[in-house]
Amino acid sequence: MQSVLMFDGKDDYVEIPYNQSLNPNLFTVSSWVKVTGGQGRFRSVITSRVTKDSAGYIIYAGDNNKWQAWVGNGSDWEIVNNNDIPVVLNVWTHIASTFDGKQLKLYVDGKEVGSKNVVYAPNTRCPLRIGAGATEANPRYFYSGQITEVSVWNKALTAAEIQAKMNQYLTGKEDGLVAYLPLNEGSGNLVKEKTGNGINGTINGAVWQQEEIPLVKPETTPVLKSLGRIVVNADESTLSDQGIKTIPDAATFALNIAKYFVGENKGKFHVLSNNFGLTGASLEQTMTKAGHTWTKGMNIPINLETLQKYDGIFIGGDLVENQVLIEYVKNGGKVYLCAGTGKGGAQAEANNWNTFLAAFGLKIQGIYNAITGNIAVNNPNHSLFAGVTTLYQNNGNFITDLQTDSQLNQIILAHSSGKGLIGTAEFVKPSAPKSPA
Repeated sequence: MQSVLMFDGKDDYVEIPYNQSLNPNLFTVSSWVKVTGGQGRFRSVITSRVTKDSAGYIIYAGDNNKWQAWVGNGSDWEIVNNNDIPVVLNVWTHIASTFDGKQLKLYVDGKEVGSKNVVYAPNTRCPLRIGAGATEANPRYFYSGQITEVSVWNKALTAAEIQAKMNQYLTGKEDGLVAYLPLNEGSGNLVKEKTGNGINGTINGAVWQQEEIPLVKPETTPVLKSLGRIVVNADESTLSDQGIKTIPDAATFALNIAKYFVGENKGKFHVLSNNFGLTGASLEQTMTKAGHTWTKGMNIPINLETLQKYDGIFIGGDLVENQVLIEYVKNGGKVYLCAGTGKGGAQAEANNWNTFLAAFGLKIQGIYNAITGNIAVNNPNHSLFAGVTTLYQNNGNFITDLQTDSQLNQIILAHSSGKGLIGTAEFVKPSAPKSPA
């Protein structure tokens, strides 16, 4: 449970004084909302506008009971309507609007639902309001419901980036983040901005409530430094070019793996494989666009000293010495392993990796599973599946948890038969024993 602000739809709002950083030339504006009423009228989640100049941006729950993104072009208003997904009452929904210099886009729960080529003129003098609009005058277009996790960025986040971030609390240190207002203070009439830019707001009427919202805390670097981690996937195809193009959620999954390995930091990753499931251009572009270093090839020495130069390695198909992998993970290394490559047959492939996996409580089965197609994610609360609803598989090896009583290893995605498709394992490096007094 956490504190959120409740707006009554009559006269409640938060106002933040004008600040140029809240009105960048490129932007992403996002929030979690739970609408509780007001059907048939405009309800402003976030507004930063000058109506006389037709400038600024707005996110509305529209009078048509659909989500809308607006920007001013200097002489009129450009609108992206969502014609398919209604504003659903009493359900937490993630809303985001982006402008990349050419297109205005609207996202609902991480999915793009509308776009339009527009010209955008930023607001140059009026405040930003949360829960009401008409920022150039007395507030109007009051919003009914709860709002939390408001963020403003000076860049257009991609769909994959929105999906990767929407289910996690931000740290305030993310690249491009210019304002982060969780609206979670729980008391008082001020809301505090968390990037350190000092863009705080004043509450007018809205009251604090306790709510359960669908977010998890981000990983922290100090913990990750002492924590070895493994992600094992039954099949290679998930992150292949075909897998990412067939299921765009796969790109989000890839970024979630990176975050699982390095938190909010930019990682240095190496693909120690020639397999198509890890060497495709789509995966490389996904990682490098997010700021990660991504190299590939079997032409590096396979020893602990070399592997420790990387924050994580991605393997599959091509055999890597299992004992080196064990030592790497026990020293805080991170490994993504894909099975199902067909290298030597199902049993030979399992044998290639099971010494490594068994050291951390997992096992690949020596038989291909004949599961092909789009697999629904049935564990949405795990951080690896934030923003991910479906992944692609094509005849991989089932995964078994050898130590079901351990919290360090688990199957996090299972087929409807109950057989494992994706598993994780962790190794916490023991603290050095204290010397006797």
